[in-house]
Amino acid sequence: MTTISKFYFHDPTTGVSGTLPGSAVLSSNYPSPAYTASNCYVNRTMDASPGATMLGSSATTTATKTFQYGFHRRFCSDLIAAQTISFSYGSQHIHWAGVQSSTNVAGGFAFAGFVWRPGTGSIVGTLFDVTIYASLAANINIQALSDGSGSASGSVTTADGDIIIIEYFSRAQQSMASSYQIMGYYDGTTEDSTESNAAYYAPESAVTMYSAATTADDFPYVGGGYYGQQGFAALPDRLRRLWQGWSLRPGGLVVPDSL
Repeated sequence: MTTISKFYFHDPTTGVSGTLPGSAVLSSNYPSPAYTASNCYVNRTMDASPGATMLGSSATTTATKTFQYGFHRRFCSDLIAAQTISFSYGSQHIHWAGVQSSTNVAGGFAFAGFVWRPGTGSIVGTLFDVTIYASLAANINIQALSDGSGSASGSVTTADGDIIIIEYFSRAQQSMASSYQIMGYYDGTTEDSTESNAAYYAPESAVTMYSAATTADDFPYVGGGYYGQQGFAALPDRLRRLWQGWSLRPGGLVVPDSL
């Protein structure tokens, strides 16, 4: 089975089907963002490969000097396998880049991570909830950032077909009651870069991805006969022994009658 030790963030919408999160954050610690980036609730992708071109998600703070936070992006993995995802203090990491528009902003970023079940549209467990965060230095240059989770030790038991979701927030404490911009970067080619940042989430241990079990119902046309509805047991002995080694073709797994 395929495993992933780093999930790189990408802009395209996820291809995962089922019930996914909508226009509300999953975080219980940052439940009501004061500001949001454009298209922040789109369920985007994350996978094992860095991107091609660095992209940014910009959000504008509210004109207040009180602490505030905003929501930028949500990233979804492909389907993962049934397993126990364990973690300890500081063992999960996120690497990313960001910038703020003014030194009047003491800005930073925070992240939340969850296991989600598309089949039921619900959270299975929390990996961390805004316990991964880092502050921007007091300048207006793009900065590469990283942090490990402050979550206590724990674990989440998953089922086949669950996914991991990462939510991406910014934080701001301002010295002036004005609005400023905070931008986060991702989808670039190079880890920890300020020019093409390949932002990613690294769990404590590699996550095993889901690979659909292959059954006769997945391949209805075999040797000229239709066996899908009858199930695997209906196949002749010679096909039962051999079908797993054949390649998928349009419409099913085709085995010659002469076999």
